Amino acid sequence: MPKFTFSLCVYFILYVLVPACAALSVVLIYHFLFRRSQPKEQTPKCETADLEEKLSLALRAGDFSVWSYLPDKDGFDLTDENTVPQPGMKLIDVINLLVAEDKERLYKMINDLASGIHKKDVQSFRLVRPDGSIHWYEIYTLGVQDNSGKVVRLIGTQKDITERKQQEERIQRYIRRTELAIRSANIIQWDYSVRTKEYTRLFSDPDSPGNFIREPLRFTVHPEDRITYVKGQEERMLGKKETTNIHIRIMMEGEKEYRWVNIFAVPLRYDEQGKISVITGLLLDITHIEKAEESNRMKTTFLANMSHEIRTPLNAIVGFSQLLAQTDDKDEAAEYVRIIENNNNLLLQIINDILDLSRIEADKMQFVYSSFDVVEMMEDLLHVYSPQLREGVTLICNSPYKHCTIYSEKNRLTQVISNLLSNAGKFTPEGSITMGYKICSNDISFYVSDTGTGIGEENLEKIFERFTKIDSFVPGTGLGLSICQMIVHKLGGEMCVESELGKGSTFHFTIPCDPAPVTS
Repeated sequence: MPKFTFSLCVYFILYVLVPACAALSVVLIYHFLFRRSQPKEQTPKCETADLEEKLSLALRAGDFSVWSYLPDKDGFDLTDENTVPQPGMKLIDVINLLVAEDKERLYKMINDLASGIHKKDVQSFRLVRPDGSIHWYEIYTLGVQDNSGKVVRLIGTQKDITERKQQEERIQRYIRRTELAIRSANIIQWDYSVRTKEYTRLFSDPDSPGNFIREPLRFTVHPEDRITYVKGQEERMLGKKETTNIHIRIMMEGEKEYRWVNIFAVPLRYDEQGKISVITGLLLDITHIEKAEESNRMKTTFLANMSHEIRTPLNAIVGFSQLLAQTDDKDEAAEYVRIIENNNNLLLQIINDILDLSRIEADKMQFVYSSFDVVEMMEDLLHVYSPQLREGVTLICNSPYKHCTIYSEKNRLTQVISNLLSNAGKFTPEGSITMGYKICSNDISFYVSDTGTGIGEENLEKIFERFTKIDSFVPGTGLGLSICQMIVHKLGGEMCVESELGKGSTFHFTIPCDPAPVTS
């Protein structure tokens, strides 16, 4: 028998058939006692004995024991050898047999019935046996009233449900373990309604085995994956496959980053026309796997790029060094020396970029904070980079203050601005490059703007990615902007770019600081 069918049978027996039998037994007992207490026509003794025997057989068939309690006398009278309360016992005697957590509940149930607050009730209690073992008993109780409406007797049935409770506990433990396994694996269990087009997230209810707690599941599909998602949904609706799986990026409601997921789905219910009405499935977060694969791809790309980038200046250095040794012409020698120096600087930049990247990823890059004058730092950069620019390109420094002292990391801040100035110089054949800053509350915002070639809209989103080179003919590793963004993030700030092809670019970044009073 399939596990699902077997589980349904177990639940039907435990939660439908058994309680129904117990309730029916209480009603039969009540009517039987009530009929015996009424001054009606005399029933033949043989017929009464036969009825009692049948009732006793019915109770034994369901493993029920009968008891009766007289509230006015605080005593049990009608019992059999299998019931917990025995003739002569008082309510407190029975309460003392229960585990501590159930005593108050039994006392309240009996008093509520005896006072007429409830006409009937059903509850389960744990009883400690003489050998120390704990057994569960399910108690169905009914209040019997006299002609004035006063409750004169409580009658009920008692059934040992220890096996059932143990089965429930095993099911609950299994559900809890399954839930923990699902959560630890970043798996979300969901349903999708075709009618409402809404997803609901499912959590197993530990207090009610087999039931689920539902919450809305909302997410946004990455723009690049929406076609894949829509196509997958269409396949599900048509039922072309019993099980479907789509691999996309989504952003969960309340989050700010996309995550890679595998969404597995299978039809759960169909409508009267035989069309799918509800789909169920699992959402598996595989972002960590994608990151690992991306890391491997980046390592491969890194090695390929670095081997090429390092080989280029090395070949120039070696080649022109040989030519320098063979020439006696001073002009040629000077040109060879210039080329060698340029390639030395390029090789040094590549090595520094590689070292910076490795330090940042290993969290080994040092950040030493101190107070310094931003105006002085900007003037130093102006003096360093002005001579390096092409003829016809002007470097402008916009400083709104004579002095501006902040508390931050001067070396890393200088590195970021230097990199932006170096990039601007590569892509600005004429015009100007402008650098500046402004104080905004407890933040300071820097910018480097140029009138160069600019960046196409299709490249703006990936400009800060590693090894991104807009122009492959321009020397560089494609790591500079990526390193700049990492440093800015380490400083607690954000970086962005505005650009238009053919009209130039402006790079902004803002970092938190503690600016001292400025002088204008």
